Amino acid sequence: VLPDGVVHAVADMDDAIRQYSTILGVEAEFASENEETGLRVAMFRTGPTFVELWAPTREGPVKSWVDSHNGGGLYLLSFHVADVPATVERLRDAGVRMIGDPGPGNPVEGMVYVHPREFSGVLGLLYPHD
Repeated sequence: VLPDGVVHAVADMDDAIRQYSTILGVEAEFASENEETGLRVAMFRTGPTFVELWAPTREGPVKSWVDSHNGGGLYLLSFHVADVPATVERLRDAGVRMIGDPGPGNPVEGMVYVHPREFSGVLGLLYPHD
C-alpha cells in the first residue's frame, strides 16, 4: 500500500487555491470543473503525492458533507495497492466495510472505497498501482 494523496473538500475554491498556493509555494497543476460530478477540482503535486481540492457546484454528497463540516475539511485519503481484489477480500474478511466493488463501472477501473466509518470519518480510496 502506497499513500497517493488527499482530498480537501472546500466551500470556496478560489480562496482555497490561493491559500494552498501560498502555503505550498506552488501553483495548482490543474483546475477544472466537471459538470457530471458537480465538482470544481484543483490539484497540487507535492512530490510523489498530491493534494486535491474539491468544491461542489451543486447539491450532492460532497456539498452535504461540506455543509455539515463548517465549510470543508479532509474528505478522502487515496492509496495505490498492488492487488485491489485481494486487498478488498482481506479487508472484508477483517470486517472492514467497503463501498462498491473493484470491478468495471467505477471512474477508474479497479478502484474501490473504504467506508468513512472505518477510517475515522474520512473516505478511503484504493486503486491499482501502475
